[in-house]
Amino acid sequence: MHRFGPFEVNFSAGELRKNGIRISAQEQPLRILEALLEKPGELVSREQLRDRLWPSDTFVDFEGSLNAAVAKLRQSLGDAAERPVYIETVPRKGYRFIAPVSPIPEPPGEKLPKITAEAVPRRVPKLRTWIAALAGALVLGGAGTYVLRTGLIGPDGAIGPVSFTVLMPPGKALNGPGYFPNMAVSPDGRSLVFAAADAHDSALYLRSMSSETSQRLDGTDGARLPFWSPDGRQIGFLVGEKLKTLAVGGGLARVVCDAPRFFGATWSQDGTILFASDRVLYRVAADGGQRKQVTSLDASKKEFAHGWPQFLPDGRRFLFSSANYEDPPNSAVNIGTLDGAAPQLLFRNRTKALFSPPDLLVYVKDSVLVAEPWDLTNRRRLGMPHTVAQDVYTYSIGSAAFSLSQNGVLGYQKASIGDSQFSIYRRDGKRVKTVGPPGPYVHLAMSADEKMAALSVGMRNAKSPFSMIWLLQMENEVISRFDSTDNSFNHPVWSPDSRRLVFSSHVIEGEKGRLWQLKIGETAPTFVYEDGKSIIPQDWSSDGRILLCRRVRDLAFSLPGATFSKASDVGDTPFRKDQMRLSPDGRWIAYFESRNGRPEVFIAAFPGFTGTKQVSSDGGFQPVWSRNGKELFYIGLDRTFMSVSLETGESLNPAPPKALFKTGFNLAAGAASRYAVSADGQRFYVLEPLPGPVQVALHVITNWNAGLPH
Repeated sequence: MHRFGPFEVNFSAGELRKNGIRISAQEQPLRILEALLEKPGELVSREQLRDRLWPSDTFVDFEGSLNAAVAKLRQSLGDAAERPVYIETVPRKGYRFIAPVSPIPEPPGEKLPKITAEAVPRRVPKLRTWIAALAGALVLGGAGTYVLRTGLIGPDGAIGPVSFTVLMPPGKALNGPGYFPNMAVSPDGRSLVFAAADAHDSALYLRSMSSETSQRLDGTDGARLPFWSPDGRQIGFLVGEKLKTLAVGGGLARVVCDAPRFFGATWSQDGTILFASDRVLYRVAADGGQRKQVTSLDASKKEFAHGWPQFLPDGRRFLFSSANYEDPPNSAVNIGTLDGAAPQLLFRNRTKALFSPPDLLVYVKDSVLVAEPWDLTNRRRLGMPHTVAQDVYTYSIGSAAFSLSQNGVLGYQKASIGDSQFSIYRRDGKRVKTVGPPGPYVHLAMSADEKMAALSVGMRNAKSPFSMIWLLQMENEVISRFDSTDNSFNHPVWSPDSRRLVFSSHVIEGEKGRLWQLKIGETAPTFVYEDGKSIIPQDWSSDGRILLCRRVRDLAFSLPGATFSKASDVGDTPFRKDQMRLSPDGRWIAYFESRNGRPEVFIAAFPGFTGTKQVSSDGGFQPVWSRNGKELFYIGLDRTFMSVSLETGESLNPAPPKALFKTGFNLAAGAASRYAVSADGQRFYVLEPLPGPVQVALHVITNWNAGLPH
């Protein structure tokens, strides 16, 4: 590692950073920089660089290629040949690095071996494979777009990858969190299966790479996290807590076994399915039967969960991720075996890795998808990582949204968050004003005094997508940002006196969370509660006594609003409830839940959830009480604000819903609070999405590994 000016370079990791921020730098420019920094102030000849970059048997326009590589390096450094700060040209001889350089000791841990030119043979894929890939890209371009990532034939004769986009069926969006791989490329690279949904329906869709349309697969209602059989004739998936399989040609879905807390699966040639459930790995016959545990958590390594397995070609060994949530950098990719032998550490990484024959490991590092040559038998690296795709969607630990075929087809989802505008509407639908700048806002909570809005803001850092809490002052439109690189904050809820704000951080999605508190006027939140389970704040009672929360698997629980001490479970039913809101007098609770795939708004007595009554008549979500408790608002499935008058007394009797005005809400984000209502019920505070797509499509690259070293 070296430092010069504002730059730091780590050749082992293939990273160039400016002021701590990673900047784009290709492989050949980095190798030129490495040669120059080995002899700072000394001449490095053009012949020396040629020998270092290209093997003697490589046919290439050496002069032009070297000039181009040096120009790219200068561009990354912001340098100029006419007035060099870093790289000086010695005419007709070579180059000299002229800036002061200081070495940086590398941190302890695994080190990458240097790769030499002799170890980088260029592989030319078969012409018929490329022609088929290009034909598929052109066809799919009719429903989406396609982009050639490189020239058709490079200077060394290699045929480059072809990249294109696959849009969702009309009105659908990719189902589930974007960082989950809710899509899978078939082993032969000819098909793509993905989970798509709208507010009414969710299912798996099958798309041939040579088709413009996607086919909904019958029998996959509510399915997610699909994976393929090795022959490509069946698809496995999860529905609820059941692992199922379905023949691609049609037929009934078959239940294989129970799989609660499911985090990925893989299918071997001999008909064994290996899957992650209840934080460890199990095996089961694809035809069904009793599941058998394969791995156990290692307490000495503080392992919290195993997940995202992939069988290696021998069908006995497999890759899997081990998550360490107390010390995330010690999360790892491991090799296990079906015979129960102790797993072996491969390398440290926060997210999963997949094997691509004959010897590439593909994984995400700092949101970049990279491929790296490996000898898995001896568990050692054979070369440097090479960039495959940028901005691949990952969770902070464990999952990453990409899939590989066995013959050079890659599917992945980009991390992207659409911007919204904070706006104020009158009850008649007229927009009064906008407040503050647009931003990637995903959740809104309004203080009771209506002086501040708490916004969950979708962000990106060098590690993964995450969210922060920002405070928007309504009077002067000033935004206060409470950013953190260690936690992802979400689901803000105000105290009734508008002096405190609580929100959660996910240690692991659906498994474990923490509760935080921010006192207005302080500069940083403080940790207040955790119990080893998920925590999602929902509402704070108007008397301040109860903080209502929910879990992913359990329905709801409450905490004392003053001390945040021991939780008490309430309201246990078989249906998942979300966006729970307490009435001003605390006697009633409103919520939405999905029955038969359709969200509806309900009210019930609190805390027993008795006397349940349906409020919405044609689907709805995001209920909000008026300040006097005599009116309930919600959003219909056609994106219309609805109002329901309530007759109060010993029971609560809802009148028929009435339409107010239409919104531009993204229905796929129904569980996120996107609006609030003023105390007098005459103003609506709304996060309305700006024009443009609300969710990115799937991206496919054929021949993605063309030209990579093997």
